[in-house]
Amino acid sequence: IDLLFIDGDHAESAVRQDWADWSRFVVPDGLVLFHDARVFENGWTTPDYGPVRMVNDFFRTGKMEGWQIVDEVDSLVVVKRVV
Repeated sequence: IDLLFIDGDHAESAVRQDWADWSRFVVPDGLVLFHDARVFENGWTTPDYGPVRMVNDFFRTGKMEGWQIVDEVDSLVVVKRVV
């Protein structure tokens, strides 16, 4: 997979399951886009949204080795496989 868009069930457990099910198929330099995954000015997301919590836990802490945040626009967070 060159580009994976995660935007389904917004429960944190569902976002984590989507990641677990699909991320291993993303090629090096491939991108994963998470919708509703960040809090932004005048937006609708909150810190307890499932995608926000998952992205914060996995990528903002550096816990997810081999991946990095490369862009953020409104509620969208883009991560890149860097292995």
